Amino acid sequence: MTDTAHSPLGPSSAERWLECPGSVNATRGIKDTSSEYAAEGSFAHLIAEKARKLNKPAKAFIGHKGSHDGFDFECDKEMAQHVQYFIDYVNQWECDENLNEMKVSFDSWVDGGFGTLDAALMNDGTTIICDLKYGKGIQVFAKDNPQLKLYALGLFQEYGDMYEIETFKMCIVQPRLDWIDEWEISLDELLV
Repeated sequence: MTDTAHSPLGPSSAERWLECPGSVNATRGIKDTSSEYAAEGSFAHLIAEKARKLNKPAKAFIGHKGSHDGFDFECDKEMAQHVQYFIDYVNQWECDENLNEMKVSFDSWVDGGFGTLDAALMNDGTTIICDLKYGKGIQVFAKDNPQLKLYALGLFQEYGDMYEIETFKMCIVQPRLDWIDEWEISLDELLV
């Protein structure tokens, strides 16, 4: 991914720190470790980012090698197919501005809060947020998903003056489970 810095109050750990605010201080200073599964997901995100940025199909990256958190990976046909599943989903939507692996800050609501979203499609009216989940162990849902809601707040903070956002459509794309989940929330509901 483009920016590997992590906020202690980042969207990917929001479910934990929203439920247990003390966990932020309790985990401060503890080295971030990654499992091979998480590192593989980060590598798949990198392939998706490159494919979208260069406007190429994911299969163009078969054979691409890389390391993440001490683990070595190679994009094979299966990974390319799963990444393409995500890209095809994102590309179905028309938009005024297509954001790819974009760092967003939501520090108007959470002091020091920022994160990097996978894809967002900016429009007046409805803005679409798409999150790639490469894992196949736990099915993830879009409804009331704290990570997606923080991304929405970040987009509103960054782009609220440029777009007349009324609604956010939040989407989880989990290709290895053949799972897509969508949920909408109005800006007014989000800001409550």
